[in-house]
Formats: sequence, structure tokens, C-alpha cells
Amino acid sequence: MPLTSSLASHRFGGLYRFLQSGWVELSLALLAVGIGISSPPETALTWLTLAVFGVGAAVSGIAVLLGTALVCVGLLISLTLPPDQVSAAGLALFVPIIAAVRLWSRYAIAITLVLVGLGFYTMFVHATGDRPLTLAIVAIFPTLLALSLGAGLVIRSSRQQLENERQRADERLAELRLELARELHDNAVHKISQAAMLAHMAALHPDTPPELSREFTEIATSCNDAAHELRLLLTGLRQDNPNLSDGQPQIIDADALTALIEGQADRLAALGFAVSHDLKIDAPTSLQCRTLAAISVEAVNNIIQHAPARSDCSIRVVQQGSTVVAEFTNHTRSARQAATRPSFGLLGIEERARAAGGYITISKPPGYWRLEVTLPSLPSVVDADARSQIPAAPTTARERRAPSLPDARPTDYRI
Repeated sequence: MPLTSSLASHRFGGLYRFLQSGWVELSLALLAVGIGISSPPETALTWLTLAVFGVGAAVSGIAVLLGTALVCVGLLISLTLPPDQVSAAGLALFVPIIAAVRLWSRYAIAITLVLVGLGFYTMFVHATGDRPLTLAIVAIFPTLLALSLGAGLVIRSSRQQLENERQRADERLAELRLELARELHDNAVHKISQAAMLAHMAALHPDTPPELSREFTEIATSCNDAAHELRLLLTGLRQDNPNLSDGQPQIIDADALTALIEGQADRLAALGFAVSHDLKIDAPTSLQCRTLAAISVEAVNNIIQHAPARSDCSIRVVQQGSTVVAEFTNHTRSARQAATRPSFGLLGIEERARAAGGYITISKPPGYWRLEVTLPSLPSVVDADARSQIPAAPTTARERRAPSLPDARPTDYRI
């Protein structure tokens, strides 16, 4: 449940769930059965009629047509009984009417007419036998009918009011979340990014001593991590559900990342894929863990969507120094599909990798599709000689060179 809905339902949830569910009809059904038992049935058929009335009234709150049909069956059975054995539980005929009005069923008018006609004849004409119908007896039926229609309308109106109140609470909280996201983006993220840039420039300056360069680099790394975490928070604030899928905000260490990837491998195996996975990660950063967790889920989604059913696929994650390289490989259905595979999912993977300072590489060996994700970590020390000859930063992913996985095939091109 979204955060806004959960907060709103904290105030209205109990009453709303009671009105929305079939508890109202169930309560009235129990009341009708109790009235019927107050005059103990004498035959098995009378007991059957009582049970049919009770079940029909009880289920009408969740299946109004079925409940109406059962109550009608009970009324028809009552017509075969002697007048003195007609159970007062037949008053349960008003419960499906309440349910039809409460649920605003398209068959509400038809249900009301059928039950009113059959119920009046059974419970008043047939049940009175040779006794004459007095005005007082006849007036009971329209009174109960009016109460039933009114109760259904009141319950529906109350439920609608609660729903409107919940919706207004959701809207107010959503506005607050968006306002908070704007403030964080315009102020906190901007200033942290500026601090990271200034610290990185100071670390690379030729006149900066190595000791200070190390400190500046650590500051820049911490600022970049903090900015990325804030961006994840902003993404959650802008969404209806602030929790990222699959519990990704909790993926902050190697153990949690390993568990998530193994879970994705099990997910593929459950769908019939022949999956193999090899994980060799020691101490990735929390930023690398969160990014790779999100990418792994998206990559597995792509495998499920594009790979042939019951084909083989693999997931390999290797840490080489401070760099983590993940490789996802699967069969392709056709050469044409391999040539046109890029999609919004891959664009999302590329954006996540780029936000963490990494990039992706795609290759197409015959019959296969391979996605390689490289997530480097900023160096902790900048060498003094290297600072004096700083090369220009690569402008495209083609200019970068990623560390390859052991025994990995050469890549064809990069995104």
C-alpha cells in the first residue's frame, strides 16, 4: 500500500473496510437465521430452507446475484411448506436488496422487483394461510423494503464519503511529497554536487599535495554517494510508492546483493530457464550494491521478455579491485531480434549505470545477447605525476575501456 494511502487508512481504514466488505450482509444474515431458530424448525425441509436463506443472505455482500438466487430458492421451497412452517428467516430476502443498492449493481432494480414480488407472496400471502391480510400486516412489508433501500443508500453514501476523504488525504500528502522533492533537488542535491565537483578539481590540481589530494578525493567520493542516495530518495518521493521494487533500498552490502541476485536466478529457474550464476564480490560500495541490484532486476526482466522459453542464460558478477563488472547473457529468438533489442529497459539500465559513474557494453555473439555493466569506484589517491598530466575525460562510451570478466568474449559495441 502506498504511504499516502496507509496514512489515510490509519484514520478511516477500519470503518471503510467494514463498509466495503460483505460484513454488513453477513451480520444481517446471522440476524435472520437467529430469528428463524427462535421458532425451531420441525422438519428437515424446514431446516434446509433456513440454511439456504442464511447462506444466500451471507454471500450476497460479495456475490449479489448468487445470494439473490439462493434466497429465491429458499422462498420457492417455502411455498411447498404448510403456512405454519414458513420460517421467519425468509425476511433475509431484504439482505440482497441492501447489497444490490450498496454495491450499486446494474441488476439492482431487477433484484428488488423479483424479491419483492416473490417475497411478498411467500411471506405474507402464503404464510398467512386462511387468515385475512390486515392493513397492519401488509404495511410491514413496504416498511421493511423502505428501510432496506435506505440502509443500502446510507451505507453506499458513507463508503463514498470515506473514499473521498481518503483521496483528499492522498492528494494532500502527494503535494507535500512533491514539494519536498523539489526543495531537496533545488538545494541539497545541487549544493552536494557542487561540493563534489570542487573537491574533485582540488584533488586533481597540480599544486595540491598528495595528502590533501587523498582527502579531497575521499570528500568527492562521499559527496557523489550522498548525491546519488538523495536522487534515489527523490525518485521515491515522486512516485506513488516510495519503496523501490524488490526492496532495493536495503541492498547496501555484498551479502544482500548476493541474496538478491540468487533470488533473480531462482526466479529464472522457476520459469524454466537453465540459468547459471557466478558471483565473486568482496566489498562493493553501497552505491555499487544499490545500482547493481536495480540493474539485475531489470536485466532479468529483459531476459524473461526476450529470451526463448526454457533456454539457457547466465549471470556473472566479478569484482576486480574497486570495480564491479556484471554480465548477463541469454539466447536470442532470431538474428533480427538481436539487431533490434535496445528498449526502454536498457535505457533505464544505462541511466542507472551512468548515475553511478559506470557504463554498459552490449555484444552479440552468434545466437546470444550479452549485457555487461561496469561500475567503477573513484580512486582513493591521485598520483602527483598523474595530476600534472590529466587527460581529457572521454566524451563517449566508445572511448572508455572496461575491465573484462575472466574468459569473457570480446564485445562488439557499447552504449
